[in-house]
Amino acid sequence: MIKRYVLTGGAGSGKTTILNELKKLGYPVVDEVARSLIIKLKEENPSLLPWNDRDGFQILIEKMQYDNYNNNVGFFDRSIIDEVAYRNFNGVELPIDFMEQCNHCKHDKIFIFPPFEEIYKTDSERVETFEEAAAIYQYIYDGYKMLGYEPIIVEKDTIENRVKFIINNI
Repeated sequence: MIKRYVLTGGAGSGKTTILNELKKLGYPVVDEVARSLIIKLKEENPSLLPWNDRDGFQILIEKMQYDNYNNNVGFFDRSIIDEVAYRNFNGVELPIDFMEQCNHCKHDKIFIFPPFEEIYKTDSERVETFEEAAAIYQYIYDGYKMLGYEPIIVEKDTIENRVKFIINNI
């Protein structure tokens, strides 16, 4: 049976670290699209970076997330539903066709990572402050609830314990 699990939450909450551990254990993992898109746009078209063109960036990310869903199974670093949160957080409209795409992308379980200030770091692609990352967390949680999911909270803990928790809950 095809299974799709999403690891989500605000930036810097430990999702990617846990996904890398799951990958080491042999689980299929679909990497986050935003980071790779930001790196690409910095070189090819900086005008479309999220801090220069939120709407244009949003459309690109949503297409990539939709394609990711349709072409992959396993553990996803975010999903198209995260874009509901980013649209709401940034005051961007939720068009009907976008919401239809979100409803098409059914996931088996959603694991959400709360803000984790002790591990939070910025870098050249993650420019949000911790406070912004913490604020977006609630929008992400609410977005998944709005679309009928009951996100499973992955509490702040060691990497090993977080991985065990997820494996025990799939």
